[in-house]
Amino acid sequence: MPPGRIRAELNFKDSQYASDDALVHLQGLSGIVGVNLSGTPITDEGLKVLATLPDLEYLHLADTAVTDVGIAELVNAKKLSKIDLRRTKITIDVASVLGRFPSLTTVHAGAVKGSKLICRNGPAGAAHK
Repeated sequence: MPPGRIRAELNFKDSQYASDDALVHLQGLSGIVGVNLSGTPITDEGLKVLATLPDLEYLHLADTAVTDVGIAELVNAKKLSKIDLRRTKITIDVASVLGRFPSLTTVHAGAVKGSKLICRNGPAGAAHK
């Protein structure tokens, strides 16, 4: 992002108003580097919109209903380097999807069906049991 441009971090944590329909208003906006949607009713459908944010670097999705399918929608978020997936509906199969993220360095996944931990502060897609 060129110097002087605004960098925004959006915190919707635990907000019932941060729905898939509400996220449509963010479609394609530049300057948004972080979004916290932990504890919101966001689903895989909302992740399609987040994938259009060209400057997105980190995303908090803990305590949401997102799945492996939704995470795959984010692969085109070229700058995404950190993602929090604790207490979501992901499975161990998401590890292969995370390995395709070009800039991803940190994944917080906690307990995942089929594994104790996918990746914590390590290379994306690295599976650790």
